Amino acid sequence: MRSRVRPRLLAMLCGAAFVLATPARSVSAGGPVPVADATWDQVADCESDGDWAADTGNGYYGGLQIWPPTWRETGGLRYATRPDLASRRQQITVAQEILNEQGWQAWSACARELGLLPARPPTGTGGGSGAGAGTGAGAGTDPRHADER
Repeated sequence: MRSRVRPRLLAMLCGAAFVLATPARSVSAGGPVPVADATWDQVADCESDGDWAADTGNGYYGGLQIWPPTWRETGGLRYATRPDLASRRQQITVAQEILNEQGWQAWSACARELGLLPARPPTGTGGGSGAGAGTGAGAGTDPRHADER
């Protein structure tokens, strides 16, 4: 009996160690991480003052300020040509996919403000490259706005 318990225990411990050592992002890569609508409403309040039809001329659209190439790449075209032309529900559905692919970094400043990302260390402490610093100008990886993020 002892020989059966040890292999099972060893297999269980190895499995647990694998799960703990695997980054959360790759664990969730199989499907969207569900986020409450209230959280998306908070992100939209931060990004666009809650205006789900926002078209401010900054290159990002909708309540969650999604960059058009990101909208296309994550399936947004099944709903509308741009995020601001899609419903709140449709924008949230696409945002869930963006979150699954990019994490909260896609909305870096607002995510930090809402406590969805850790706060940045004070400037000058050697805490990183600063590539994400800025105003939280929406979702997506637009190289033209890298200094705004």
